[in-house]
Amino acid sequence: MRWPGSAPAIQRKISRSDQAQIKRDLNRIDRRTLGIHFDWSIQAEGFQLSENLREANFETMSRFLRTYGIRATDDNLDDLAAILNELEERTVSWLRVAPREVVERVVVEAPSHLEEFHRETERVLTSHDPQTVRALVQVSGRGIAEDRTADRDLETAIQTPDSTDDQVTSTTRDGEVNPLILALKSFAAYMQDAPRDGDEYTVALSGPYGPCNGCKKRIAKFVELWRTKATALLPRNQRAKLKITYKYSQVPQRQRDNFYGWEEDAVQRSPYLHTVTGEATGTKV
Repeated sequence: MRWPGSAPAIQRKISRSDQAQIKRDLNRIDRRTLGIHFDWSIQAEGFQLSENLREANFETMSRFLRTYGIRATDDNLDDLAAILNELEERTVSWLRVAPREVVERVVVEAPSHLEEFHRETERVLTSHDPQTVRALVQVSGRGIAEDRTADRDLETAIQTPDSTDDQVTSTTRDGEVNPLILALKSFAAYMQDAPRDGDEYTVALSGPYGPCNGCKKRIAKFVELWRTKATALLPRNQRAKLKITYKYSQVPQRQRDNFYGWEEDAVQRSPYLHTVTGEATGTKV
């Protein structure tokens, strides 16, 4: 395996306990995501990791390790190589048995992120306050009217999507909560006014640290609730799409008992981008 460039000054070796934790965390990352990260090429005879991508993979692993305060150095390259080789072997084993259509989707498709964010985003990205979150809410590239009408059921569903999870119940005042509530209320009001077939509903979130585990559940709940409302409120057979992109500057990281950002985003460079999507078809007659 070839390693790029000269390594920085030696800091420390990767301990066995560190290696075990890293491997446990890697195991939690969706294997389809690993297929994207390691950029596999589909060959007639099977799967082959092209040699010129190995250096990129070294950088991928290095950025992931930074969440543990570990840097790639002359002193720990052997440990890194062992972890990377194990990851490659596990990924290729899965790709060989995955359905062809799944493999093609994993390898070829890359996430498409929103490009327009709130006007204060650049300032927000330099903040050290995780509560500093902004949202740009649009439909098909246009701003829509805000709806601040009280809706206790909707508000509670976003604030506490899982009442059994301490990482949810202890973060009900996080910076993502109110923007998500306002966005969903405004989308619902728009759906009842003058929706158009093929509309794309977008929420461009920006913050310094990315969402904690509780807010990641809130984003997932938002997608679920949006789909339910769109199905019920949009005219029959009218189609709609949802896209949420979160832009954040700090590397995905563990803080005390929580994790900020998405672990798989550690392969990117700052600012980090993460996108989730949804689709719905109206049933209202």
